Amino acid sequence: MTQPSVSAIPSFGHLLTQDEKAQDQTIDVVTTNIENTQFVTVSFDNNVFVEQMANNSATIAVGSTYLTPLIDAAEYTINASVSNIYGDVAIGPTTAFQFTVMPAAGSGSTTGGAAIHVRDENIPLGIVTTFNFTGLGVTASVTGQTARVSVAGTLDAGEY
Repeated sequence: MTQPSVSAIPSFGHLLTQDEKAQDQTIDVVTTNIENTQFVTVSFDNNVFVEQMANNSATIAVGSTYLTPLIDAAEYTINASVSNIYGDVAIGPTTAFQFTVMPAAGSGSTTGGAAIHVRDENIPLGIVTTFNFTGLGVTASVTGQTARVSVAGTLDAGEY
């Protein structure tokens, strides 16, 4: 029998914005070789969610009450586990998914070492070695380990 696999990806990707933090979100779970009778367990920040698999997929509803207590600029890991009826535990590709909570706008200044997060709504950036972005008065690029960010107007740490 083929080894089962599992992936758990949140609707907000690798960065949880303040707007997303205030709204209900979902975590999509996709598996292979897992029967409909099995339950997937998904957890993060001491919260545990359980959902029954249906045709190798499940959607975990995560209410904003679980997200609003998360600490700004902190990194969290979503863990997923499920096994088939034979007890074979599913492995990757994404049994652990990391995300960061974006700081609230106005929570710091760039002179104090605050971070600027650039996010593409369609593509999780992950570990980037080359990246270019232009929009909304922000130009950002990463080449190797050098990042350049240019912002038109006043800059205060937060989401732009």
